[in-house]
Amino acid sequence: MENLTFVPKVRFFANFAKYFASETVHVFFLSLLGWRRFGIKVANTKEEFDRRWGTWHIAYHGTANKYACRILATGLRVAIGCHSDNPVVYLSPSINYCAHYRYAKHWSNTRKPGKYYQMIFQCRVNPQAVRRGQIVPETLMRPQQIRVDEHFSNNELEWIIYPTNNGEQYINDNIICYGMMIRVCDRDPYDLPESEWWQYTGEYARNY
Repeated sequence: MENLTFVPKVRFFANFAKYFASETVHVFFLSLLGWRRFGIKVANTKEEFDRRWGTWHIAYHGTANKYACRILATGLRVAIGCHSDNPVVYLSPSINYCAHYRYAKHWSNTRKPGKYYQMIFQCRVNPQAVRRGQIVPETLMRPQQIRVDEHFSNNELEWIIYPTNNGEQYINDNIICYGMMIRVCDRDPYDLPESEWWQYTGEYARNY
């Protein structure tokens, strides 16, 4: 099913200030960057969605397509990363940041040679789980002054989300995956205009 059958509100988080935009406008903006949204049914009605998650932040999580079914079944898995020695989930308010090949792993289709595919999960995040100390700088850029996304500062591109209880391997209470973003490119995404900043990132393997 493409897009949601209802139109919830989307909350962005930029420069530590909140502002709203309709999801219709948001999806249209992403479509200009080549992303197509497929809704994940998490509520039976618009009213139920709004009641449970309508005021939550929106964020993204890039991953490999082989993990999609597992994420849908269990939620996002915690892991140790650059900003935390404890197992956490990393999200970003920027889909452009999550699109880097370190996160959104590319894959190809042998029946359609020359096509490149990427997948990113669109999530709602409990505002209580996103506090100032958990909004941290990006970890890809070399040098740091190259801006990744014009809508966000480089200092707020990674969100650290802790599990509710120690020892939990997955977070499915404070993070809800409610959309799957797919991008199909006719050329290597590395060469796209919006990916120009990739050339300034660290040496990460481009295994695609």
